[in-house]
Order: sequence, then structure tokens, then C-alpha cells
Amino acid sequence: METNDAAKVSIFKALSDEGRLKIVRDLYSRGEVCSCADLGEMIAEDTTKQNISYHIKILKQAGLVTTRKVGQAKTVAIRKDVVDQYLPGLLSAL
Repeated sequence: METNDAAKVSIFKALSDEGRLKIVRDLYSRGEVCSCADLGEMIAEDTTKQNISYHIKILKQAGLVTTRKVGQAKTVAIRKDVVDQYLPGLLSAL
């Protein structure tokens, strides 16, 4: 992320989708979750793995989430420090 404004635009673009907004809101309240199983339930029951992967990719590019591999599973967590750096108070307002 180059500038404050560019970072903010990237964050707002990522959050402009209802599914991604739900993911960020739930990650903020729940902490780290398994990407496929738990995130599918957060968005909608009929969400595909490809759709979840796409949402995670967009959120990761915006700097909103981080992923890590635990065995064969991948977990996703919100990057509160990044969000608070560019948009303080945003997460609690969601």
C-alpha cells in the first residue's frame, strides 16, 4: 500500500461487496477461522469454495486479512493493525 488514500480506497473497494463485508465483520468478532468451512457459513450456505477463495484474495490484496496454513487447512484472520492504521474505528463500526 503506497499512500494513505490509496490504502483507504483499496479497503473501501474490498468492503463494497456484501459477502466480504460479512466476512470482515465475522472475523473481527470471531478471530481466526478455517477459510472454507467457517467462511462459507458466514456468507451463505450455497457459497462455493471458489467464491470464498475469491473473496479472501480480494481482502488479502487490500491488506485486511492474513492467511496461514495449519496442516492441510488454511486459516484466515483479520489484520486489525492495518485497518486501525488507515481507518481507526472502522471495525467497531461494522
